[in-house]
Amino acid sequence: MIVDVLKNMDLYLGLHAAFPQVKDWVENRGDLPEGLYELGNDNYLIVREGETRDPTSLFEAHDRYIDFEVMMKGAERTEWAPRSDLYMTDAVDPVKDIGFFRGNGDGIDIVAGMFYIYFPQDAHKNNCHTQSIGSCDFRKYIFKLRADQVISSHS
Repeated sequence: MIVDVLKNMDLYLGLHAAFPQVKDWVENRGDLPEGLYELGNDNYLIVREGETRDPTSLFEAHDRYIDFEVMMKGAERTEWAPRSDLYMTDAVDPVKDIGFFRGNGDGIDIVAGMFYIYFPQDAHKNNCHTQSIGSCDFRKYIFKLRADQVISSHS
């Protein structure tokens, strides 16, 4: 998991083939309506608006995709745990690329101007009420990026 602010996004551009494209979409297309947008190479963007909710009892994780989420407006709390530390309740569905896990993790409030990146080894709960504000509205960009396009330092 990576958590940072947008002004530091350049530090991570070399980690994935699509990260420069993510930066371009965030900087130049900040007012897209809710929906699904194709980025190419089997990567895509979901623009989501909503209101935070009580934390769910289950974490989720993905095998094929990285979640690169950018808070455009508002705030949410996200919780994280290493997948290996949790009990799997539903294996990752190979078609939907989502599995569910039970256990405890750590949380952080994410506000506008921040982003976080979840890799396949990371389980997470998103869209939760913040600890500092409580219930609030949010608008975020959720980039779903192929995990097999991560740029390895061992290549």
